[in-house]
Amino acid sequence: MLMQEEKSKKGSALKIILIILLVIVIILLLLIIAGFIWFWFADPFGLKTAIFNPPTIEESGVPYDHPLLSEDQENLLKSIGVDPRALPTEITPEMENCAREKLGDQRINEIIQGATPTTMDLLKAQSCF
Repeated sequence: MLMQEEKSKKGSALKIILIILLVIVIILLLLIIAGFIWFWFADPFGLKTAIFNPPTIEESGVPYDHPLLSEDQENLLKSIGVDPRALPTEITPEMENCAREKLGDQRINEIIQGATPTTMDLLKAQSCF
């Protein structure tokens, strides 16, 4: 009889522990779901807008012709979401020196002669402009 009581006590203690763990897991899941719902509707980082309504470059009826970029270069910038109208129309010596430091003399000379900058070139030199 004593053994049955001990087993019964152990069984009920185990049930209580399992119930407590289950309640904790359910509360955590509800908090996670509530967090996702809040992030979705509050959109504090603008992710929903960026994913479903990416910014577009508004173009007028007349295409913009940047004085320092070839048509291929402008198209590349537009394809990655950069508005060529936002870029400077003159390159100062400081900008050129900065770009030379980031990309190297050979690559800058290629771009000046009309080579299309790669996405990596743009990422490396973006702080210069």
